[in-house]
Amino acid sequence: MKIRARIISTVAGVGAVVLLAMALARLFLLRFDRGDIWPPYSTLRTDPLGCKVLYESLAKCGFQVSRNNAPLHKINPNPDAAMFFLGDTVGLHPNLDRLPAETAARLTAFVRRGGRLVVTLQPWVRQPDMSPAASSSSEEQRGLDESESDHNDFHMKPASYLLTTNWLGIAFVTAESPSAAPARALPAAISLGLPRTLTSNTALAFTNIAPDWTPLYSDANGPVMIERRLGQGSIVFSTLSFFVSNEAMRTERQPQLLLWLTGGKPELIFDETHHGLIHEDSFGTIARKHGLHRPLLVLMVVGILLLWKNTLPLAPVFQPDEQPGAFESGKDSISGLASLLRRSVPSASIIETCWRRWQSSKPLSFRCLDRNISDMSSVISAMRPNQSEQETVRIYNELARLAAPHGARDSARGGKHKWILHS
Repeated sequence: MKIRARIISTVAGVGAVVLLAMALARLFLLRFDRGDIWPPYSTLRTDPLGCKVLYESLAKCGFQVSRNNAPLHKINPNPDAAMFFLGDTVGLHPNLDRLPAETAARLTAFVRRGGRLVVTLQPWVRQPDMSPAASSSSEEQRGLDESESDHNDFHMKPASYLLTTNWLGIAFVTAESPSAAPARALPAAISLGLPRTLTSNTALAFTNIAPDWTPLYSDANGPVMIERRLGQGSIVFSTLSFFVSNEAMRTERQPQLLLWLTGGKPELIFDETHHGLIHEDSFGTIARKHGLHRPLLVLMVVGILLLWKNTLPLAPVFQPDEQPGAFESGKDSISGLASLLRRSVPSASIIETCWRRWQSSKPLSFRCLDRNISDMSSVISAMRPNQSEQETVRIYNELARLAAPHGARDSARGGKHKWILHS
């Protein structure tokens, strides 16, 4: 009963853990489906502030669309492509006016080779700072004009709050509030067949525009969309982003404007790095890219096998005798030699074997015994095929006597060789 209760409790615990994991996974999936975990104007976001509808709609229209999550200084886009930076920010986060020189040079080269760069900015609405720190003036600000002391360092007067962008040759100005009227198309936009008006929900506008730029839309605060040619490509810069949002795809679609933004390029790249969604190549990604995942898998299997071998050896572990003093008595070398001869040489041919071996290895000092070789040969010839062991011993002793030196024959007659053969 105890074992059964233990099994039931184990199964119940495992089931509870599995159910909890499934519930957590479901919650995460619901959160991702909702889409508001992604930054505004990201092509991964599905709520009204995202741009996923635009991304998927362009893909269904036959364009080759993709997202860029690689750092900008590492990419080399196709010049026959349009690159979109939707919902960028100015003055709040790392943005185009603080773009590194290497990245700016790479994007400039992309445009000069025929690419199209489209940048839209997030809506800018000035919010008054009600914090106590903003209301109190520091000693350094006491000499300022009374009209400037009402604003902190970040929220300066619209006329003096200029963000100079040397790379683009433009600057930005912020008004007190967004324009109440929509942005109206200028003659250059009308000639392109673009919509007459666009919803304006930002207080940000362009100023100090270089002559190379062509204003396309303007509201009460100034130009809000401009374009310029650069080499074989073009750049479009807009402080408006509402027309690319999911909400605009439902309530205020502008297909002519969206199609014009593509510039007729077959490949469209939507950048996500300016939203902070940067993907650095990991070790696994590099291994898959260069086809190294299979060798790494083999090395992993070999490592597991080595670990298993060192932990659990295949051969059984030697267990010493529990009584260290106990041992099995063996035999001496002569007994071992006799056993080896019995297994290797038949008893019927022992004499012939010994005779051949003696003839091939007799020392030079025994050359004086050549007169006895004929006698020894006669003894060998007189042997019978099936003789007894006693007869074999007698013949061996006789041969040993004849082979012994002259001074040692008397000792040979004493039976020393007979003892050796029997032993």
